[in-house]
Amino acid sequence: MIIKFPAKNYPAFYNIIFEIQGDKWHANPNIYKPNDLITGLWVGELTASEIWKRDEIRKKHMESFGYTVYYIWEYDIRHNLPQVKYFIKNLVKK
Repeated sequence: MIIKFPAKNYPAFYNIIFEIQGDKWHANPNIYKPNDLITGLWVGELTASEIWKRDEIRKKHMESFGYTVYYIWEYDIRHNLPQVKYFIKNLVKK
């Protein structure tokens, strides 16, 4: 089976997908407002809300295959790595 939007990071045997979201590429909502224009993207320019809509479509697509999708933001990896590790470890223990 070919998935149109391949996941970047996932342990398939848990049916969990961890999507690592770049703050710019995925318009971190803690940084960007809905109408902020994000430039320099692979598709040119998009507003933050357009990026969020694309990501929601991608997430729903993966969920349609039975996966649970969790977003991990670049900001959190850079500033809260111990909490990110704790979050992931607790999910995969179940």
